[in-house]
Amino acid sequence: MERGIRLFASLERFNALIPARAGSKGVINKNLMKVGTRSITHRALDLASSWRFHKIILSTDIDTLIDEEFNDKRIIKHRRPDFLCTDDATMEGVVMDAIESQKLTSDDWMVLLQPTCPFRVKGDIDLLINILERTNARSLISVTPVGGAHPERMYTKIQDSLRPLKYTSFSNRQTLKDIFIRNGAFYVFMVGDFLAQRSFYIHPCVGYEMDKERSINIDNELDLILARQLA
Repeated sequence: MERGIRLFASLERFNALIPARAGSKGVINKNLMKVGTRSITHRALDLASSWRFHKIILSTDIDTLIDEEFNDKRIIKHRRPDFLCTDDATMEGVVMDAIESQKLTSDDWMVLLQPTCPFRVKGDIDLLINILERTNARSLISVTPVGGAHPERMYTKIQDSLRPLKYTSFSNRQTLKDIFIRNGAFYVFMVGDFLAQRSFYIHPCVGYEMDKERSINIDNELDLILARQLA
């Protein structure tokens, strides 16, 4: 798709990818854990179904998800190969597998929706598409402010001695530059750009800022407890 053409004129090119493998060390059967009344994978599927995606690709090795019947006919259940279901498998490899299995073209867009971020809403997708349309960016990554964990306030340890990491002079936290960390909720990119660069960060890249409460990314039991409390 030529840059400058309105994205909303080509919404049929937008596809969602939901990666949900069975194995997990931090939380056993993590992608089947419930937050509220739904598992985190079903929350991601519900979100994708609420929007105007052309295809909703569920990449999984979980038999119960493969066997489940979904009302939304756009949901494509793709059994992920075993070599992409290990702890060493990369998300880049999972994306490549989805692109190839669904024969997506260079002009297609992909919105990666990892189940571990359960607090996204339909309005988020509307906003991030508007940002892409307005800025003409080539990719978008959702982020959240680092807050008190600012790198200018951090130290490293060399032998037994602490060494500050800060590279600038600041008198208090109000003078610190804004720093963000990706929260895992959204990665948006064109398939052709991803195939060329094998990266989710494709310049020019824009950020979609989300608050900390909605940026919880379930990686361990404490994250799951907190998410359930917030839900």
